[in-house]
Amino acid sequence: MSSPPPSPRLRLSALSIVVIFLLLPSCATFSAPSPPHPKPHVLIAPAQFLVPADYADLCESLVSSHGFPSARCAPLTRLDWLRVVPSSPLRKFISADLDPEESLLWYYEALERGMSSILSDVAQASSGCACCPPSAPPAPASVAIVGHSIGG
Repeated sequence: MSSPPPSPRLRLSALSIVVIFLLLPSCATFSAPSPPHPKPHVLIAPAQFLVPADYADLCESLVSSHGFPSARCAPLTRLDWLRVVPSSPLRKFISADLDPEESLLWYYEALERGMSSILSDVAQASSGCACCPPSAPPAPASVAIVGHSIGG
């Protein structure tokens, strides 16, 4: 019997492995592969009259204890919530026929700012370091929007 032909796979000698490591930039790191379905970033759509400070403990817990890459609340102030007052006495508001865009456009804009902030952070984190430009475009970010009360 004859021996099988040599495998066409790349063969690495100890010397070639040393050369490969010497060619890597000093900032290169090696880590375990990421899970197949990483957890999403979290954007909280807050309840009426609540602001990011009211969700600070939850956001910190989602990241530190539950492994979410980031968690934040839509950027609203307590004064922002007063913007709903002008539509309160309207007949459409009282009868629950008011189009949300008529009274909550400012709320949707805050959600857009929160989403933009997450996507900006993701793009910045995946842009590589100064000596290592990204070799491929970043994977799309997964974001879960958690609605609380009016935010739901």
